[in-house]
Amino acid sequence: MIVLIEAGPETAIDRIAYRQTCGQCKRVYNLKFSPPKTSEECDDCHVKLAKRKDDHVEGTKKRVYQFREVMKDALEFYSKAGRLKVIDGNGDVNACVERYLTFHRSQAT
Repeated sequence: MIVLIEAGPETAIDRIAYRQTCGQCKRVYNLKFSPPKTSEECDDCHVKLAKRKDDHVEGTKKRVYQFREVMKDALEFYSKAGRLKVIDGNGDVNACVERYLTFHRSQAT
């Protein structure tokens, strides 16, 4: 089974473009959705957060649309074979994780 957590382009772009990571503990923040308590500093380690060089808005837009184009044939193949599960990745991140975990648990039984 192939699982695709699908979010609209705007959601994907916001999640990627505003992402920052602690270089020490690797905790991931999103400046728009789940920012650190102190600007640009990890809540746990108090280390300055880092942003990937390619996580700017224009580069992110390009990557999101390229992914959709590159994966189109593979997703169609698995969909026709009945082996593609699409999970809604829009909205609150915790709700998206719960949707995935619900599906995952249903497969374990």
